[in-house]
Amino acid sequence: MRLLLKAVLLGLTLQPASCLGWNGPGHNVIDLIAWEQLDDVTQASAVALLKAHPRYEQHFLGKMPENVWSGSPAEQDQWLFAHAGTWPDLVRGRSDVVTDDDVRRYNRPTWHYINLPVFLTPNDRAVLEPGLKVNRSTDIPADRDAFAMNVVQAIGNSLRIVRDEDAATHDRAVHLCWVLHLIGDAHQPCHAAALFSQVRFPGGDRGGNQIPTKGKQNLHSVWDASILPRADYNRIRKEAFELSTGAEAGAEALKVSSTADWLRECHHLASSGVYTEHIRSMVAAAEGKRRDLGSVNPPDDYYADAGRLGKQRAVAAGYRIAAQLNGQLAPPRGAQASRPGVVRPQGSLVAPEAITPVQGPPKAAAAADRGQPTGFWLNTSSGVRHNASCQSYGTTKRGDYCTAEEGKACGICGG
Repeated sequence: MRLLLKAVLLGLTLQPASCLGWNGPGHNVIDLIAWEQLDDVTQASAVALLKAHPRYEQHFLGKMPENVWSGSPAEQDQWLFAHAGTWPDLVRGRSDVVTDDDVRRYNRPTWHYINLPVFLTPNDRAVLEPGLKVNRSTDIPADRDAFAMNVVQAIGNSLRIVRDEDAATHDRAVHLCWVLHLIGDAHQPCHAAALFSQVRFPGGDRGGNQIPTKGKQNLHSVWDASILPRADYNRIRKEAFELSTGAEAGAEALKVSSTADWLRECHHLASSGVYTEHIRSMVAAAEGKRRDLGSVNPPDDYYADAGRLGKQRAVAAGYRIAAQLNGQLAPPRGAQASRPGVVRPQGSLVAPEAITPVQGPPKAAAAADRGQPTGFWLNTSSGVRHNASCQSYGTTKRGDYCTAEEGKACGICGG
């Protein structure tokens, strides 16, 4: 049963991100919001496809946190879906589980963005726009692996493959990961825009990557972490729980269904929210001078706005992903979309840095008058059941231990 989660954001406005797109936790949050909006059949089809991914054991099971391994099949399926949205960034470079061949086969750098221009001044527009060399096409190439597609083209291409029941199953699995990732990226204003000026940025600022801020950050990295900074999976699930809503924010997002319109929406927000008057004035002051730009040091409210608007964009992206998949995702040919969970291979493939502690039962003093621990916790106010790995296990204001049959299953932990 679907859980209607706490609505904390209304309206739809936004701001920017990073060269890799949202960071890993940001993509996880978006995809958990999408998961909550998928119907059961589409959820099952998505999981069956992901288990057919050509690098499933190395890139998925090899990254599964220990507390998910020990969780329910529903938790494992949910994690697979959330992790799939990070996979296109995982294969951008060699790592403990990614080989040089993986990078060659799967990395597609230009698919993540489109550099719609934001001009520093009207004069910059007049001089630069006629000769601008930016791929702004929305036409989907016939070649399903065209290397130089922009994010609009790549979303259309990946949706085409995912929905094609005659396409090879492993290709559909790979492109399901791309759909989850790219629709997320399409909601980052820094992936829709770049700042152009005649002297300093005649080829664009690479979506804010060339404008430094305090520390070792830049505009792009500020927005990259605007949904959620580095966090373990329990914290990620909690954030998705708090952002998910079935009301105004999601409904408003679904009024805009065209990928090109999503990018225009992001470009508008980048023009006003990423490249603010403060940022533009700092760039303009250094224009034509033979010195480094130096840190633009946005004011504190810039970072606060980035966090607020990044979370709003996560809600929009999650709802729009679900709308593109619901009822349009067949399971692999010859396979039933089933939900048995995952089988752990021999040996531990869990990356040590991915292991997070399992949420334990509440402190004895707090639980003394709440019955005996059973492994399940019922929020007696909402009627929602949580298992022991859930952030809400034993922590709700009103609740008691329960059996696996009582209440409604939590949409985050699977109950």
